Amino acid sequence: MKFGSRLYGFVDKVLITPLLWLVTKQVTLLLVGVGVLLTFIGAAYDQNLDDFFRPGVGDFVLKSGSAIIGAGVFSAIMKSAQFTEVFQRHVFDVFYNPETFAVQDDLKAKWEKLTQAILKPILPSSHRDATAGIMAQFFNSDLQYHFENFEVTLDITLQQDGKMLQIGHKTIADVVLAPNHPAPVLRQKINVDGDCSLKSLFIDTEKIPVENHLVRDPPTSANRVFQLELGKYAKPRADGDRVLRLERIYHLLQDVTKEPYILATTERFVKGFTVKARTNSGKLFFKRTGVGNIDPVIPQEDAEGYLRWVLVPPDKLLMPGQGYILIFMKS
Repeated sequence: MKFGSRLYGFVDKVLITPLLWLVTKQVTLLLVGVGVLLTFIGAAYDQNLDDFFRPGVGDFVLKSGSAIIGAGVFSAIMKSAQFTEVFQRHVFDVFYNPETFAVQDDLKAKWEKLTQAILKPILPSSHRDATAGIMAQFFNSDLQYHFENFEVTLDITLQQDGKMLQIGHKTIADVVLAPNHPAPVLRQKINVDGDCSLKSLFIDTEKIPVENHLVRDPPTSANRVFQLELGKYAKPRADGDRVLRLERIYHLLQDVTKEPYILATTERFVKGFTVKARTNSGKLFFKRTGVGNIDPVIPQEDAEGYLRWVLVPPDKLLMPGQGYILIFMKS
């Protein structure tokens, strides 16, 4: 018993304890040492190993040694303070401090990869298409600005012929420019079969000439495009945002037998959105459109006879792709 105890103590002291120390405390040294040993054996005794075992064993030992050396080096990097600093600065910050990135396109690329990874278990064969749709809708060039306190006022008049609708369309909104975009341009599309003209344009308290701000695109189509360079008009707020107050009035004429509705879809984020409308004849039916909440919007009538529908209150956000349809119905 004494001899066995002494032998165990000797083995434990000479062999087991040092091995445990190497594995737990000096794994880098152990990996590099084993890798160097295997590399030396594989290089020096390549042919002998092939002859003794089978062809290819020497090359396998050599490559294994190289791989283990690489693992040891990687282990050393992982444990170093420098790697910890790099990890915190470049990996950790992607998730928790994204605002530190100067190049927003890098963030968009990383977000796209994460979105694909999330959608792949749900849409195995279509996750790339779904991701492309999400990126196009929420991360496109329209991120150069967004709207706040958006209000649309519609005066709808049915002409005496009972066929044509004359619509006065007034928009008032705060346009908030993206801080990192050097030259944002407001660009909005209008599609109407009848006539469409821009009657008035104000930015803050300044009246802007309406010429060349609303054009057909292409020239022979019914599509109109409103375009305005925003950078030269925006003024900084106390919170640092560049903001301008936009007010414009359109007059539209459309055939109620072909187009008895007004359909609006947002292509950018809108914080606070209200629609007001009144008509000299008939009734108005309002419905929100797009993804998300499909609950009906209950109108309220003001003293001027306008029905008001609040899509989102001033402290909530309307997402790109959401909007409304307003249908005119004859009495």
